[in-house]
Amino acid sequence: MLALYSRASDAYGAYLAAFGPGKSAPGAAPDKTSQKTTEIRYYRADILCFKLGKVEAAGDEYLAVGKTAPVGKYHKDALFNAMNAFELARPKDTAGRHQLYPVDKKFGEAIDLYATLFPADKTLVGVIFKNGQMFYDYNDFDEAIKRFGVIVTKYPDDENAGPAGDRILSALNKAADYENIESWARKLKKAKAFAARDQQDRLDRLIVEAIQKSGDKYAEAGKYVEAAGFYTRVPRETGDARLAAQALTNAGVMYEKAKQPEKAADIYLDLAEKYGDKSPDVAEKAAFAAGQVYEKVIYYDRAAKAYELVWSRFRTGALAADALYNAAVLRQALGQNKEAIAHYAEYAKKFRERKDAPAVAFNIGVVYENVGDDGPAHAAFSDYARVYRSTGKRLVEAHTRAGRTALRLGQLKRAKEDLAAAQKIWKAATGKDKKDGTTWAAEARYYEGELIFRDYEKVSLDVKPALLEKTLKTKGKLLAEAEKVYTSVIDYQELKWATAALFRVGQVYDGFAEALATAAQKPPRNLTPDQVQAYQDGINAYVVEIQDKAVTLYTAGYQKAIQMQVYDDYTAKIREALGRLAADKFPPEKESRQRERIGDRPPGLELVTEVAR
Repeated sequence: MLALYSRASDAYGAYLAAFGPGKSAPGAAPDKTSQKTTEIRYYRADILCFKLGKVEAAGDEYLAVGKTAPVGKYHKDALFNAMNAFELARPKDTAGRHQLYPVDKKFGEAIDLYATLFPADKTLVGVIFKNGQMFYDYNDFDEAIKRFGVIVTKYPDDENAGPAGDRILSALNKAADYENIESWARKLKKAKAFAARDQQDRLDRLIVEAIQKSGDKYAEAGKYVEAAGFYTRVPRETGDARLAAQALTNAGVMYEKAKQPEKAADIYLDLAEKYGDKSPDVAEKAAFAAGQVYEKVIYYDRAAKAYELVWSRFRTGALAADALYNAAVLRQALGQNKEAIAHYAEYAKKFRERKDAPAVAFNIGVVYENVGDDGPAHAAFSDYARVYRSTGKRLVEAHTRAGRTALRLGQLKRAKEDLAAAQKIWKAATGKDKKDGTTWAAEARYYEGELIFRDYEKVSLDVKPALLEKTLKTKGKLLAEAEKVYTSVIDYQELKWATAALFRVGQVYDGFAEALATAAQKPPRNLTPDQVQAYQDGINAYVVEIQDKAVTLYTAGYQKAIQMQVYDDYTAKIREALGRLAADKFPPEKESRQRERIGDRPPGLELVTEVAR
């Protein structure tokens, strides 16, 4: 049977070769010949397609029929059959290819010709869909979307409208063209094929996802401001609080990368305010991030407020403790000590189990002392030394600070106990603890000298001549004790306190000599002239001795400072005193240029660039 069909096909082919386009059968009119050849070509195509299975050759014949003019009864069926034949002839591995096979071009030609000749045909939409599908298979998404778009917009009631819309979205997704996905999703929301609730919800999700992915795409390209613009649109398109909060977080990060910290912080704070209840974990992180951003650009007041927002809104959150601590540090740096103390105190109370709780408790005393509130400062340092005694950390410093605040308060017994405790702890310490405590131990020793000096000051020279010698010996003894303590500060090898002590010991004797001279000029009342003379003679003899002692101590102190290569304010004060008391050996003008004058160099303005924690 196949042989008969093959012979028939060959016969038709021979006829078409002899009497095809431009040729006529013997004795026949040209138009009749044309109609006959079209009919025979159509029959031959049917044999090739349906009997012999030669689908591409059949398609060629069907397409040839469709191209003849005028349009006759075979054209519509021929073009329709051509499309089917070429579709069958197409290779099966077209998906993902970027170059059309020859048969695909013929398939597209048949489709376009059909749409041109029969625009009102009901099957046209299906034809357009097939054409779009062909381009879709070859990843030619622009051409595919054009055809699917025609179906969605011009034939919304056709059964192919829904699948065409899906193909549009799929094509755009494959092309990573998220902005057009959003645009088409909005158009499809108005299409009849997508009117169902589930389809509307699906499109809403697609719009949000497309906006987010557009933001991601711009972010990867380094276009951070544009990316932020997309992320900030997400909250307007979704009721999902967590999704919206995360998008705003992304926007803040983009503004940070774009070097626009204020915009970033504003976004973070807006997020924290709007989504603090619905998405507290994201909102807490955002408010904390705002604090970090402001801190980086040295907006410490704004940073403190952001950290305080974290503490006030998210007290049980993972960042609450750090936020409260940061707020305290910043308020302290800003000189807002009342607020800093309140934050430190609350931190020490709420988070006493944290590793940094001791440091926070210590800082309470530091802030109190910085503002001159010595009573609470002494209490804070004393509490620290008692509560955290087992840690061994900063105990020398705590006792030293407690001692000096007690000294300023006039609580000399407490001062003596604290300063002695500082010395004892330091002497027993080893390693890093001893090294860290050395400066404070030297200071404590210095203030022990001050305590003796307080006792010295209590001994008045307003006595009768008979008691003058005893009084002078008492004051001299106390001075000797103070001198011993001050001099021992040098043993700590802490330069600041060493030069301070060297100056102080000379200053004490210098002051004693001046006090004696003043007392000689103003003897006690109710003395007889003889008693006045005796009083003055006794003092004047002692004045010379004390002045010589002062010069000796100043000289030794100055030489020691030079030996240690310390040229600080105390060294300058010692030198100034020597110029006054021993001008023959230390002329004032010789070292009048010891320190730089203000005109020697431009003043260095020290800017606060970070807050130490």
